Amino acid sequence: MLTRYLERRRFIRVPARGPARWRSGSQSGHCELVDISAGGAGLRMSTRKASQLGPQITVEVELAPGERWYVAKNARVVRRTPSDEDTCLVGIQFAAPRPQH
Repeated sequence: MLTRYLERRRFIRVPARGPARWRSGSQSGHCELVDISAGGAGLRMSTRKASQLGPQITVEVELAPGERWYVAKNARVVRRTPSDEDTCLVGIQFAAPRPQH
């Protein structure tokens, strides 16, 4: 069973818990970064906020005061899974990098 689960995953996920901010269209808010891989990330946020997400999302974390790291810019929202107590797990897929010429 575990082998079948791992075969579905293109990239290995790494736990990466911590606070983050998201922006999708004109909406924005706080969320929790749950995990990350080379292809995407998992976020936890309120069900109400998850329902406001558009098809694309930008996610950033604050590394130090005034120093931000963009986890994702214009990532694609691929999954919204209701969780416990009015939270939702949101899966995002990173945008493919543009080829450099």
